[in-house]
Order: sequence, then C-alpha cells, then structure tokens
Amino acid sequence: MTTLQHLWDFIASHWFEILVGFLWAAIIDLLSFRSRIFALVHYIKNRLSERSAAKLLERITQLEKQRDSYNAFLHSTKALYLANFRTVFGVLLVIATAAALNVLSEMQATFGTRLAFPSGLFSLLFYFLAVVLAIQGITTASLDTPEKISESIAKLELEIADLKKKLQAITLAALGRF
Repeated sequence: MTTLQHLWDFIASHWFEILVGFLWAAIIDLLSFRSRIFALVHYIKNRLSERSAAKLLERITQLEKQRDSYNAFLHSTKALYLANFRTVFGVLLVIATAAALNVLSEMQATFGTRLAFPSGLFSLLFYFLAVVLAIQGITTASLDTPEKISESIAKLELEIADLKKKLQAITLAALGRF
C-alpha cells in the first residue's frame, strides 16, 4: 500500500513532466513510417464505419481515394513533390496566422483593448495545427521509395477488401431480414 502511495505522490508531483513525456512520445511515434497511433486511428475508423452500410461505403471511398493518391505517387514523383509543397505551404500559412494572432494579442495589451476572443489561445491552437500538418507532411514525405509506396498500397488494398467483405455481409444480412 505504501508503494502505491509513493507512486501516486510521484505522479501527482510530476504530472506536467509526465504529460510532456507522453506528448513527445506521441510526436516521435507519429513521425515514424509505421506509426502505432496511425494504425490505431485506422482501426477505430474502420470499426466505427462497420456500424452502418452507408458509413462503411464512405470509409471504403476514403481508402480508395488514398490508394489512388499513393498510386499517383508511385507513377510520378511530381505528384509526391506537389503534395509535399502543399503541406509546406499549409504549415507556413498556419504559422503565419498563429504569429499574427500573437501580435494581435500583444497589441491588445499595449492599447488596453479587449478582443471578443482569446487570441493567445487561438494562436496556440494554430501552432498545434502546424505541428499536426507537419507530421502529416513528414508521413507523406516518408514515402520516398517505390517499395514503401507499394507496401502502403498493398495495406490499403487489404483494408479495402476486408471492408468490402463486411459491407457485403451487412447487405446480405439486411436483405435476409426482408
């Protein structure tokens, strides 16, 4: 019992450091090509889409679009470069917006006015969005060899085939009810 009390005291006194550690671990995992977090997100999206045929069909369409974009990357490096440039420009735009909100927040204090929204908080959200976009860009840029792209396409094909089987089962079960 005292061991648990010591553990809880440690966690309670170092909660911020533990939170920062988990955030860094998540960011580092997201930067890897075979991210466990992305795999978990795919799994959750697939499980949620299994609840209805319409959502399942929508998820299949999403995965097919992703597969088609990966096929474009496989057949033309231009498509991969353009996707990476889009991501870079998106990150720059979001950072510029966050910086403008920071300046607006500082000007608010200088002139003694109050805005209707907390610009400092919004700038923090935009910086977080920049990190998310950058991680997505790094993930896209990690598809730098035809082998990696082909591997990703193969995984998507398996997911699509599995979801199509589940859609067929749902459709047959619905037809059997009538």
